[in-house]
Amino acid sequence: MTFELLILKKEWFYHHRDDQYRFEGIKKLVNKSYDKSRFKFGIIQTQRIKSSQTIPEDLALQDVDDFNLFILLGSNEVFKKLSYEDGYIRDFSQDATNLEQSYDCDIPEKYYTLFDLSKIDDLKITIVDNDFNLDLNIISRSLGSAGFRTYKHTTLKDEDIELELTAFTSFMRKAGPKILNLVLDKCILNSKYFSLLFPTLPPLNHYKKLILHADVIKEHKLVEYYVSACSFVPSPKDDILLEIADDNMVMAGPLECGIYATQNFHISFIHREILLK
Repeated sequence: MTFELLILKKEWFYHHRDDQYRFEGIKKLVNKSYDKSRFKFGIIQTQRIKSSQTIPEDLALQDVDDFNLFILLGSNEVFKKLSYEDGYIRDFSQDATNLEQSYDCDIPEKYYTLFDLSKIDDLKITIVDNDFNLDLNIISRSLGSAGFRTYKHTTLKDEDIELELTAFTSFMRKAGPKILNLVLDKCILNSKYFSLLFPTLPPLNHYKKLILHADVIKEHKLVEYYVSACSFVPSPKDDILLEIADDNMVMAGPLECGIYATQNFHISFIHREILLK
């Protein structure tokens, strides 16, 4: 069963940035998944990616040395077969306007055996070049994504790698942890790929531990999800309360600018440690 893991490096997000259509696929992919929590809890009013032109700012790429977005794709042949035999087509082109629509690109349970992430025996890993066109035809095969960026708030030992998880999406029930572990095992913790993905860092054998950080919205019940499903633990850092102004814009905090919300909410800090030696 063939799967493909696309890797988009930081430079890709800045290349041809004046092309208004180039980044539509990424915008649709990330927003479709993040809209699930947005509509379920009714707190955040702004989409995760506000526009195709604001992606670097929305992912805070200007603040980091290295960033890589991993997108797991299902077999093109399988999706073609489902389209021909069942009329099943995933359409990421339309933005969700309610909770039901935010799930309309999730893989139906009856097809789970065709995309069994516990039985990946053939994985093609591709670091795309800066001219790669990630169109909606490719996005329609996506099963989920995970972004990793170098962590800027380190106070730990030089022998610890610190990365931050972002743009974490899933389009099959319980697939998120499997996608995360697949990327860690095949790429992040693979010395062959590590130096290609994080050229500003020492080689992998320099480190004894990986510490993976994530900042999450507490009211979205994400602390519980990451702890129970993804092997994270709460960090000792206190939650940050983000307050909204009279126009509902979120005031200064760790998130990017331009976010609107219906109420004040908290950012919680979690992490996962993986011993390397």
